[in-house]
Amino acid sequence: MARPEERKFLGFSIANDGSERRIAPKALAKFKALIRDMTRRTRGISLPQLVKELKPYLIGWRGYFGFC
Repeated sequence: MARPEERKFLGFSIANDGSERRIAPKALAKFKALIRDMTRRTRGISLPQLVKELKPYLIGWRGYFGFC
């Protein structure tokens, strides 16, 4: 058992009164790391190809975490 603000559930953190939902720090760090990996300059792909690969991930991530 732990306080609600100390727990993470499905990538979300919840304030102790339940009024505020946030993206858990670990989920946000994972998102940033993947974006950095996908957009690194040494991949050797064109910009249109990069956008084509990045678009579905960003749309899905926003769909899941968008209401925060």
